[in-house]
This record gives sequence, C-alpha cells and structure tokens, in this order.
Amino acid sequence: MRKVSRGGPEKKSFVDTIKSFQEIYEDVANETYLKSKQEVLVLFEMLRSWVNVNLFSKYGSKEIIHSVQGVLFSYFWRATGWIIYEIITGHYFEALRDLRFMFEGSLLALHYDCLIDNRLYERWGYLGKFDLKAEIVELAERLREKLRTFRKGSLEELNDIVRDKVEAFVNESNVSQQEKEWYIETYTDILSQPMFYWSIPKIISEFVKEWGLEEYEDDLKRAWAVLSLYTHFSRKFFEWVLHTKPLEVFIEDYNEHLFKICYSIFITTIDIFLSTLLVRYQKLQDIIKQLISDWETRLSVNLNITKKMLKNLKSKE
Repeated sequence: MRKVSRGGPEKKSFVDTIKSFQEIYEDVANETYLKSKQEVLVLFEMLRSWVNVNLFSKYGSKEIIHSVQGVLFSYFWRATGWIIYEIITGHYFEALRDLRFMFEGSLLALHYDCLIDNRLYERWGYLGKFDLKAEIVELAERLREKLRTFRKGSLEELNDIVRDKVEAFVNESNVSQQEKEWYIETYTDILSQPMFYWSIPKIISEFVKEWGLEEYEDDLKRAWAVLSLYTHFSRKFFEWVLHTKPLEVFIEDYNEHLFKICYSIFITTIDIFLSTLLVRYQKLQDIIKQLISDWETRLSVNLNITKKMLKNLKSKE
C-alpha cells in the first residue's frame, strides 16, 4: 500500500489550490454582499435562526429518526448552509440543483411517510422504521421506470407488476420463509398504491387541495418548473453562456438575474418545507408561528404558504 505523504510538494500544491479557490470565492462573495446586501443578510439570518425550530424539544428521537421528514429536517440546516454558500459565491446552477433536491424532498418526504405509515398502521397498528422505508423507496424507484407505460390499466394489473418485482427482491434476502411472506405481502400492499408514482406537479396539486392551499398551487408549480429548467441541460444554460461569453464560463462571478432567481426559490423552498413539516409535527405550530412572524417583521420575508397552513391547522383543532 502506498504511504500517504503528510507534507512535501504534493501537500503544498493541494493547499495552494484550495487557497486559490478560497480567494476567488471570497471575491465573488464580497461583490455579492456589496450589490445585494439586504438579500445576503436575510439568507444568513434565516440560517442563524433556524436553530429555534428545535424538533427534538417536542418529539422523541424515534419519532424523528424513523420519519423521512424527520431525517430531512435533521439534514436541512447543513443543506441550506451549503446552498447559501453556493448562492453568494456565484454557483447559481449548483445552488438551484440543490434547491430542487430540498423542494422535491419536502414534498416526497411527507408523501412517502403518509403512504407507508398509514398503510402499516391500518394493517399492523404501528409505523414504519427508516430502514423499511428505505427499502420501499428503493423498490418504488425500480418500479417507476417499469410503470411508465402503465397508464389506465387496472389495479389488479398494477398489483401483479409490483408483486413480481417485490418477490424477486425479497427472495434474494436471507430472512426466514415466514418473514419473506410478510415482506412480500406488506411491500406489495404499500407499493400497489398508484399515488406512489405521482409526479411532483401531481403531488403539489393533491397537497394544496388536501390542506386548503389551492391559491398557491400555480406558484409552487412555477417554482418547480424553474428548478427543473435550471437543473437539466436546458436552454437556460445556453442563455447563461451567451450572456457570460463562452470563454469566460469557468470564472465565478456575480450575476444579478441568477442571484435573484436563487433567492426567490430559496424562500419558496423554506416555505414549502415548513408547511409540509407541520403536517406531521404539529407540536411545532407555536415555534414556527413565532419564527415566521419574526422573519416577516425583521426581514420582510413572507412565508404565506406556512402562514395559511398554520391557520388551517388551528381551525381544525
């Protein structure tokens, strides 16, 4: 095995390269701060005050670590910190890709928790653990490609397709025959729900309908369309290259238009994340109400979807 050097020319080259990156990014960050000071301060203040949403103060660890939403919540501070860094250092396309992950994750985490936990509780009287949910999501992703051609078939046909895939998956495991039968029946039952394979726009439609948020459906779908455009190799990349000049695309620099898009989508992503989080973790209502009121007063940031969700939850009590 080759011994890793702790110094010498290789280490110096590495350190020098890192420093050069830091200098470039610091220059862009300084320019961003000078030209968009108010928005930069808002981003960092939202990150700083995120610690106030202490999920662990209201719920036991098992209620968090076995929930897809709970795990995403635990990851959220780390992810948003990195996204803010990308935005202020001119990595706009990278920031939008990461925002797409969090936007999509906010909706899918709630979607998966509900579809899995509701069915398990109906049949067995308990909620699913995270490892079980991870396997079900893995199977759903394998099935999604196969089910692209499944449009108007019967539920029986869907069940047969799912069962075949589940049986093949479970039979590869080393569990007992009795356990295999349980997993096959349970996974097939859960994965035969057509809702598992909805698109994000469809999930948005059903989410706003169920929680009385219809007035925000178009805004959420527009945000998703923007995220998809900037995430894929679309015309937006070509527009940026033409504006920047092809020979200069390797240089990070401040772009007011892209900065404002990132900033707007960041706010929307926080809004959809908090509103979906409230569905499962309703003990957070007072904390989140205070947080968004503070942001509105001090930062002029309006999380209207979350405000409406809080109002609707209160009316159901």
